[in-house]
Amino acid sequence: SSTAISQGILKAVQLLETVPGSKNIILISDGKDTAENIGVAYEAAKKAANIGAKMYTVGVGEKTADLEMMRLAELTNGVYFKADEVSRLKILFGDLEEDKTKTPTLTVLNSNHFITQDLQDISASIHGFADVVPKTTARLLVTTNKGDPILATWRVGLGRVGAYAIDDGSVWGGELMSKKNSKLLIRSLNWAIGEPDRKREEGVITEDTRIGKPTTLTIKSKQQPKSSDHTFYKIDDETYQTSVVPTSLGFQEVKLLDATFASNYPIEYQNVGLNAELTNLVGSTGGLMFEPTDIQGIYDHVKTRSKRIINSTETLRWPFILAALIIFLIEIFIRRYFRSD
Repeated sequence: SSTAISQGILKAVQLLETVPGSKNIILISDGKDTAENIGVAYEAAKKAANIGAKMYTVGVGEKTADLEMMRLAELTNGVYFKADEVSRLKILFGDLEEDKTKTPTLTVLNSNHFITQDLQDISASIHGFADVVPKTTARLLVTTNKGDPILATWRVGLGRVGAYAIDDGSVWGGELMSKKNSKLLIRSLNWAIGEPDRKREEGVITEDTRIGKPTTLTIKSKQQPKSSDHTFYKIDDETYQTSVVPTSLGFQEVKLLDATFASNYPIEYQNVGLNAELTNLVGSTGGLMFEPTDIQGIYDHVKTRSKRIINSTETLRWPFILAALIIFLIEIFIRRYFRSD
């Protein structure tokens, strides 16, 4: 019999789209869509993402299409589990009541991400972490063994965000700086500010531009890309380029290449000046505005705002003890005085 992955996903979307709360889909498959092109399944996964559903894919079979299953999960900010990793599903959906008495420990939930790939040896006993809920658009990478979120990542336009639910460093956060665990922080920084895909054999490198100004897209591919909308030129072995001229402001998507770049205002708008509404907006929220050169003013303001008022309770016992002792001595003196009379 043939397998049509998209039909299963679309049926799940139909069942979940009117359901309130979190929406999760578990897809168990070998990833080989024999009934249609896998691209149709990708489009179905995007529809699942549009209703806020996350899809967790589980690979089965002797020759699982890992890349396809991973891509289906990534499109919905879900996680792909290999056949020998299905026990991690218990962290998300299982009954963890038996672990209540144990100290939570770090667990890599998603080992397919740049940050957590081949990073199964991290460990830390966790106390006092922030009890938070990850964004619906976030990818949960690291949790406790009880399923509490510790590290989540997401994209903001072309930017990357990584958020840790951690203490102030005085309880267990310091354990992340140990030699074994420091890779987690280092990779998080590299992922946030670097280009983790630069060593991939296939991918697209984009550059931001302005409206009406062409930008160059560099494609690494073993086969020359083909499109009726773009002309590709070979510039090196398995490397091609094309250009795109944006006509609108904001983030632009090149669907064929699954690439995104930003399009800004024309260059002549750069020095127009400060929008007067910005001053009103800042003032209405109780904020302040500083000149770019007013470094000392910014420093003084931050220093003032960073002061903390600590309320501490002190038990004043000695004054009362002293007063009681004085009263006691006075009473003894009075009694002896009247007795002597």
